[in-house]
Amino acid sequence: MRSPNLRMSPPYRRDVTHVRVTLVTYSQARVAYQLHDENPAMTPAIAQGEWGHRIPEAEWAVYRQAIHQVRAMNIPFAFGGAFALAAYTGFFRNTKDFDFYIRPTDREAMMAALTAAGLADYFARQSYDRTWIYRASREDIIVDAIWAMANQRAVVDDEWLSRGPEVMVRGERLRAIPVEELIWSKLYVLQRERCDWGDVFNLLDAQ
Repeated sequence: MRSPNLRMSPPYRRDVTHVRVTLVTYSQARVAYQLHDENPAMTPAIAQGEWGHRIPEAEWAVYRQAIHQVRAMNIPFAFGGAFALAAYTGFFRNTKDFDFYIRPTDREAMMAALTAAGLADYFARQSYDRTWIYRASREDIIVDAIWAMANQRAVVDDEWLSRGPEVMVRGERLRAIPVEELIWSKLYVLQRERCDWGDVFNLLDAQ
């Protein structure tokens, strides 16, 4: 069976108010969703990540140390993955990893920051594609630095890092990647062993 081919349609662009996104299926059906209220003043400047208490202490200690080291080296970032999903839906699913989104030009500095935070390259344990991600770990806790989509359809730019909401997570003021980019990246995760479309539906339902 041929997998559905969904893309941000055409061409993908951000609008000023971040209000609507249109998905186009392989059969050219168009489905438009409103992602944010048209009045930005209705959205709080900093959300409270009340799901933060669900993060195990040992894991949070690793993530917090990495966050502090990355900030100490002045590397701009936003977070994605399960943490961003929780920021938009209120539901935290522990995947035992934290995703930093960074600009491609910062990847070498990011590798150095994670090494300084006591994490080691995961490649020695399991090989991975280094063209879009750097994976570091301490024991079984993983921290990812992502600068592009796995299929190379897009690279992270300044708007990925600046247009998402700020969230307070256990005393740390962090910024999530925009919901459009989160949905966009998850649409391409359609594999035999993993499909992120359930997350996409939950994100759309939460908006």
